[in-house]
Amino acid sequence: MVHYRPEGATGKQCRKFFTRREDAETYQTDLRKQVRSVGVSALALTPAEIREYREAKEVADGADLVAVAKEWRKRIKVSDCPTLSAAFLRFMADQEGNGDPYQRALRANVGALLDQLGTGRRVDEPTPGEIEGALLAFPHAAETLANKRRMLTTFIAFCRRQGWRSDDPMERVRKFKVARPTAQFYSVPQCRALLEAVAVGAPWLLPAVALRLFAGVRSYETKRLAADWAADVQPAHKRILIRAEVAKGRAGSPRPRLIEGLPDPVWRWLDLGPLWWPSWGDEMLRSALGESVPEIKNGLRHTFATYAVAYFESTEKTARIMGNSAEIVRKHYAGLATRAQAEEFFALAPEGWET
Repeated sequence: MVHYRPEGATGKQCRKFFTRREDAETYQTDLRKQVRSVGVSALALTPAEIREYREAKEVADGADLVAVAKEWRKRIKVSDCPTLSAAFLRFMADQEGNGDPYQRALRANVGALLDQLGTGRRVDEPTPGEIEGALLAFPHAAETLANKRRMLTTFIAFCRRQGWRSDDPMERVRKFKVARPTAQFYSVPQCRALLEAVAVGAPWLLPAVALRLFAGVRSYETKRLAADWAADVQPAHKRILIRAEVAKGRAGSPRPRLIEGLPDPVWRWLDLGPLWWPSWGDEMLRSALGESVPEIKNGLRHTFATYAVAYFESTEKTARIMGNSAEIVRKHYAGLATRAQAEEFFALAPEGWET
């Protein structure tokens, strides 16, 4: 039998029994060597800790555990946790690639929420309850609160990427349900009036307007396409290539898409002349329309989506053309127009309106 007392033990000795004296002496010799090399704290290791050590050693595949731990610390970006104020300055600097309106919205909304939480506090301090309370401190409608929550989520995600916070408190913060209004779109007579107004007031915009109205291409995608329209817009082959650098940029890599399978009149619109859509194209379009056609935000794209779902009878195909998800298309556009209305829309042709 071997007696020993681990460091920190409360007076109790540990005992280990052996059937042979030689085994006991060998164990005692090994124990003394362990104490001399590591210290008496080695005797305080519990069986669970020993199992954990052995498992770590096995996972490390024979590598030095200290070196593995140092490399792990380096890779998880362990860093001092800054205050909310300092983190917000870093966050806004990271947002410089986004447009000015979005940056202003972030500065106003996230900044106000951080003021409520206390800008001198560390990033990892606010609890989900405190964050929800800061949101509810603003007497706003659910839609506004949902926008504030979305922007704050973006800030928290940035902080987590920097290693300043390991948990995601936004998972336990209330989500504000917003009743989305039905998407507005132009009727077929309004589309006809719109095209006629552009043909008279800004005929050089007509191919670009047709691209947005009959193919659902976004405004800034149209602007980027115009830089190399002859290569990407191919009416003769009845296809439009939206390259990755042209596609809408969001988190992750923009996805290229090939638009094809549109009705014949669409390609005749695009064959009218060169594609031109300057940065002030939307203002020129509004000026050309005057009071003849009401202004609808993103009306050209909404109109295409509404009629395309009814025409193709497929949210999946419409989504592929638009570069959206089928779920979004189904949620916002399905069932707003009939097949007969869609056929009338896509039958609109440029004959008689050539510039």
